[in-house]
Amino acid sequence: MSALKIKARNDEFNLKKIFSGVFFDSEKDIHFLQMETNGTKIWTKIKQKDGVVSLSLEPASRIPSKATNQIFSEILEKMREENELETLTQYAKEKWVSSKNEIHRSQISDSCFEGMSIEIGFGKGTWLLEQSRTSKWLGIEQSRYSVDQINKKADNNLRIIHSPASLVIERIPERQIERYVCICPDPWPKKRHQKRIWLDGNSLKGISRTLKDGGSFSLATDHEQLAGYFTELLEGNEWFDISESDEIDEMISYSKYAQIGKSESREMHKWHLVKKKHPESSPKKTFSKDPIQLPNSFEMLNQVRKESPEIQSEHGVLKIKELASNKDSEILLSLIYVDSLGNSQPFLYVFDGKSWQFDEFTKPAIDYGLMNLLSRV
Repeated sequence: MSALKIKARNDEFNLKKIFSGVFFDSEKDIHFLQMETNGTKIWTKIKQKDGVVSLSLEPASRIPSKATNQIFSEILEKMREENELETLTQYAKEKWVSSKNEIHRSQISDSCFEGMSIEIGFGKGTWLLEQSRTSKWLGIEQSRYSVDQINKKADNNLRIIHSPASLVIERIPERQIERYVCICPDPWPKKRHQKRIWLDGNSLKGISRTLKDGGSFSLATDHEQLAGYFTELLEGNEWFDISESDEIDEMISYSKYAQIGKSESREMHKWHLVKKKHPESSPKKTFSKDPIQLPNSFEMLNQVRKESPEIQSEHGVLKIKELASNKDSEILLSLIYVDSLGNSQPFLYVFDGKSWQFDEFTKPAIDYGLMNLLSRV
């Protein structure tokens, strides 16, 4: 869990008196507090409503679930010095230990993928762990729980990224990867969810671009609707030849969802794709690592939030979630970027009175032109 609710028995409960440097969003009555655990600074969002105080890590989707124990314990300890508290919900009791095997999203562009193979959506990671005993592998997974669990078992041959696959593929250099594997991905059958299906023409081209010459992509699903979509996408594509591989059956045997499908007599659809063509090189995207030139006026940013909370760009939408400031006139800006496929990436900026800086734990690797839209307001 990454959330906790408590009730303060004292009538006067003032976070600004308990903690120094608290950021406050007056529009939503939300406080932001930065704490440090295992050498990493993480923001906690604190909201008060009807006497109940809710704490959550920000942004929760990017933070290991076990990080809550140390952070929340320190916050509650300070609160109890001034208030009598009643805990309404429980939180993780196991201490989080960061993993050297995990690559943070902000590090993708600077990481080496030479000679690696990739499994997309590894779930429990049984097959992935088996393969990484003898060769270098990268696991890409959107479930934070799955990432935390496999981090406990991973060896030096295995790296993990908690991210939508499309965001990772577009940042890997050309001709680096040996093979891709994706077995029984989530079908997202509802129409409103289909934008979450990661494999499309762009990602297929990206797989070909990042594969070494002669590299392969193994794909399987027992969902009829998704199989029809994959068939239409793959037939006649210009990047791959459709071939055969007995190894797909071995991969499938490790999949929990494949075994459920087999027990329900669902047909398994399989594709083994061998790279036949390399996409023409396109201008390399540049990602900003420098402070962005945002307006440094709280009033101007607040006006943006009220008048245009969603800023359109060529590739997606930038949304302003929260805007907060502290007694020293420093500003915290909480944003979320949603691309055309529905993948989201939350991140934070902090204005320290002189310049805007990325919050290191949520540091994005996003096209500078997108971020620069804010400075035009």
